[in-house]
Amino acid sequence: MGHDRDDTSVNSPAGKPDQHHLIAPAFEHVAFLVALGFVAGFVDIFGFMALFAGLVLLVALLDSGAGPEIVTWPLLLAGSGLGMMASQLGSVTVSAVPDEQSGEVGGLQNTGTQLGASIGTALAGAVLMRAMAPFRSSPKSELAGTPVLILSGLLDPIVPAESAARLAAALAESGANVQRKMLSAGHGITEEDLALAAAFLDTL
Repeated sequence: MGHDRDDTSVNSPAGKPDQHHLIAPAFEHVAFLVALGFVAGFVDIFGFMALFAGLVLLVALLDSGAGPEIVTWPLLLAGSGLGMMASQLGSVTVSAVPDEQSGEVGGLQNTGTQLGASIGTALAGAVLMRAMAPFRSSPKSELAGTPVLILSGLLDPIVPAESAARLAAALAESGANVQRKMLSAGHGITEEDLALAAAFLDTL
């Protein structure tokens, strides 16, 4: 009728763009953002459930005779859940500020994470496997009575024995109740490590 088929689907009889073809892409974009937010929220919730289930299983199954076959799956489940939560929470935190401030917010978030981990260690204690002193001069801290177990490998090619001993001394000077054990092992974690860690955690 004097019009190309594509022209009649895109343009109104008056020659103006059809409102349907202008509005539909906008709604598709909004629908995509809503679906993306729903998926992100679902991943966050599923991550929390996986983390909680992994920790509950670990506490229920861990004993002095527990080997890698016992602790591997709960730790894998908890670690997967933590990874799913961390990716979503980090994105939500950074997206709430302008792009030019995203670097500062990321640094502040990491600082809060490290601070929380430090407070948890100070209150509950820690098991350090193949640990080494991170600084030549350790910063002063107050760890009065905090139980710490350090497990070092006599054949460890990565962590020098002197560095592990310096870490133990620095923690003891800060008031921590330090136990250090030297194992006939390299840098990898062995069944003896897991057994000693389980026995130590039972005392907390």
